[in-house]
Amino acid sequence: SIHGDFMNIPSLQKPAGIFSLVLLVLLTLPLIAIGGSGEEANVVIDRWSAAYSSNDPEAVTRNYRPDAILLGTFSPAISQGTDAIRTYFSDIKGSGAKNSIGERYTMVLNDNAVIVTGFYDFTRLKDRQAVSAPSRFTMLLIKNGGEWLIAHHHSSPRGPTS
Repeated sequence: SIHGDFMNIPSLQKPAGIFSLVLLVLLTLPLIAIGGSGEEANVVIDRWSAAYSSNDPEAVTRNYRPDAILLGTFSPAISQGTDAIRTYFSDIKGSGAKNSIGERYTMVLNDNAVIVTGFYDFTRLKDRQAVSAPSRFTMLLIKNGGEWLIAHHHSSPRGPTS
C-alpha cells in the first residue's frame, strides 16, 4: 500500500522523523493559506490602488461592497455605502493623484475573509508640486458569490518615523 511504502522511509520510522514531517507540514500551512484567499484578496487591493492612481472614482468604488464602511485618511466623517464612498473619492477625478502600496501584511481569517494591513503613500498635486502623504491602512475583504470586495477600510496619516 502507499501508506506502507511511505512509512518504510527510514527517517520516518523514528518518532523524530515523524515529528519533523508534522512540523514541516504545520510550518507550510500559513504559506498555503496566503497562496489562495490571501492572494485573491490582495488582487483587489492592487486593483483599488491602480484605480485610484488612474483618478477614476467609479473604478475605485467598484472595489467596495455596497454596504462597505470607509474611514478615509483625511475625512472627519465615516463613509458608509456606495454613494458615500463614491462621494469621498470624487475629488480624485483628473487630479493626478497617485497611490503606491508599500509594506503590507495579510491575515487569512477563513476562505471568505481576509484582513490586510500596511503602509501606502498618496501623492497629490498642490500648487503644481507633488506632495506626499504617507499613510497606513487596514482593509477587511469579504468573498461573496465568488467575488472579493472591500467591506471595511480604515486609513490614517502615518506619523513621522523615529
